[in-house]
Formats: sequence, C-alpha cells, structure tokens
Amino acid sequence: MEMKRWRLSQYYLSKDPKFSFEKDVILIEWHNMKVHLHEVLKRDNFNMDPLIYVLTDSYFENGYEGIIELINIETALPSSNAEVERGFSALNRIKALLRNSMCTGRLDDLMAISLNGQEPKEWSPVDSFNYWFTVNNIRYM
Repeated sequence: MEMKRWRLSQYYLSKDPKFSFEKDVILIEWHNMKVHLHEVLKRDNFNMDPLIYVLTDSYFENGYEGIIELINIETALPSSNAEVERGFSALNRIKALLRNSMCTGRLDDLMAISLNGQEPKEWSPVDSFNYWFTVNNIRYM
C-alpha cells in the first residue's frame, strides 16, 4: 500500500514544479517532522490532533512543503470505492431501458438528485407540479 501511495504522490507532486522533490528529501522532511512531533506530544498539556497541529502550526510552514502537500493529497483521497459504486447503482436505476435516450444534462441532474437527495421538508409537490405545468406543453395533458 505504501508503494501505491508513493507513486500517487509522485504523480501529483510532479505536476507542480515547486514540488519536484526526490524521495530522499521527503524522507528527511518526514523524519524531521516525526522528531518534532514526538517532542511536542511528550508535553503534558498537548491535547490537539497531531494532523491538525501539523497543518496549522507555523513551525511546518518552511521546509516541510512536500510533506504538507502529501498530507493534503492523502486527505482528499477516498478511503474506499463505495462512493463510485453508489454512483453506478444510481445510474443503473435512472437510465433504464425505457430512458436510454435521455440527454446528458438531464441525466446529470437526476444523478445529483439521486445521490444527494433533497430534504423532504424542503420539497413541495405543488411547486413541482406548477414548474412542470409551466415548462411542458399543456396540450399533451
């Protein structure tokens, strides 16, 4: 797993020229950060999440750019593919055989509604009907 994360970090860090670090430089940053964190965590009054401490403390502003960027990448990565699978299930529900000629825009809208939903207390059937009635041609009613 660590090798996959390293390759992924190399890919993202190589996109920005200021992060053209080599593995050794990032390992040195990592070691120095661990030493500093160990000293801070030994304090009796330290009661902050170490990740929040690293991201907010001014000590890590200079000399730890690669590690901070890796942390930002890591926190943005999904921990599983459940969200993707949920999207495919919603797509299969929405774009059934009878709806295969649906345009992309409407499909995107229906997917967003299906995945994110709307609060039931915010939905009004009267408003929905009035919108549908004004947008659609009434001669087909």
